[in-house]
Amino acid sequence: MTDNARQDTPVTDTVPAGPSLAGGKGWQRAEAGYAAARVVEQVLTFSMIALILAGSLFVSGAGEGALVFAAGVPLLVLVVALIHTRALLQRMGYRLVEDGIQFRTGVLWQRELMIPFSRIQHLARRQGPVERLWGLSSLLIYTAGASSADCTIPGLSPVRAEALEHTILQRMRTETGGENHLP
Repeated sequence: MTDNARQDTPVTDTVPAGPSLAGGKGWQRAEAGYAAARVVEQVLTFSMIALILAGSLFVSGAGEGALVFAAGVPLLVLVVALIHTRALLQRMGYRLVEDGIQFRTGVLWQRELMIPFSRIQHLARRQGPVERLWGLSSLLIYTAGASSADCTIPGLSPVRAEALEHTILQRMRTETGGENHLP
């Protein structure tokens, strides 16, 4: 089998199926709650920016026009961020293939990466406060020599994140002939 054929062939595994990504071929997308979590994070972020700008201008004695500007710019940026989030969620996804995991993301700057199981150093699960509120978590994938995660798969249910982590660990052991030091 050629490398290209291997990379394009999704593998059936023990990870509970999540929502499928448009384009099929085994691509899995984030859970439905991930969109709401992203929107809440963006609204909170841009609201804080607007409040800080407006407060600064108010204290400095700026006129009404400056206050409207201070509130309007973050609001406009928020609308653009929400449109970007919708487009991102239509593109972002992951799939397990025979010899690794593929992840794709990005709207304007699209990124697709393939991480072979043999290159994965360790895995971690993360759950921030907004993710926790929506019952979501992220799986972080580290490869040898990296000081930060090479790939973060966001928007997974905790059950799906744990199952995906377990499946990847099993596949890593299989690929190294059981000699891996992983738990």
